Amino acid sequence: RRSASQWSPSSWRSYPARQQAPYPDDVATQKKLARVYRTLEKLPALVTHESVDSLRTHLAQCANGNAFCLTGGDCAEAFATCSAECVGSKVRVLEQMRTILSQQLGGLPVVVIGRMAGQYAKPRSSDFEKLPNGRVVASFRGENVNGIHENERRPDPERLIRGYYHSAATLQFAATAARDLRQLSSTFDLATLAGCAEQHQCSTESVVVGGRSHIY
Repeated sequence: RRSASQWSPSSWRSYPARQQAPYPDDVATQKKLARVYRTLEKLPALVTHESVDSLRTHLAQCANGNAFCLTGGDCAEAFATCSAECVGSKVRVLEQMRTILSQQLGGLPVVVIGRMAGQYAKPRSSDFEKLPNGRVVASFRGENVNGIHENERRPDPERLIRGYYHSAATLQFAATAARDLRQLSSTFDLATLAGCAEQHQCSTESVVVGGRSHIY
């Protein structure tokens, strides 16, 4: 294990890598991949170190029994669901759950962590899969890597750029939506939460408790 003094932005490259996107070895794809890397290196970080420090502080409070941690979101996101309707619905459900949990826990603070804004790449047990029609294609590894349609399974480095901007848009909107909801004076009850499935069809089928991503 490396110490903090041994860390550098590129030190991660010295560790074994698993579940990497199987980009083709042709010259054109490798040049595109290098170009994408250079672009991403220049873009602002999606999460600041201040946010990381804040999350550590909140999680320490949860570990000490002074707060409750609620995590919810998607196992996998799609670029098509990066919309105000879908993201807003997920945030609303989490905020309703936060309010109800806090009420049931006697006012204990609830730390909400949204599993969103980055669930665009998924591990797979095999690099290939056999479709019902008998065709063998590359496994779908999330929209950061390739498309779900069988004719879009070739890994494309440009998708990493799209993933960055979709993540950034989701983060910004989720943070704003959460702040706006917390400013509302109305309170949520269990009956309201029970009605979420009908009101927020875009999100409630995919919201799960337990996961990881960004705190807002």
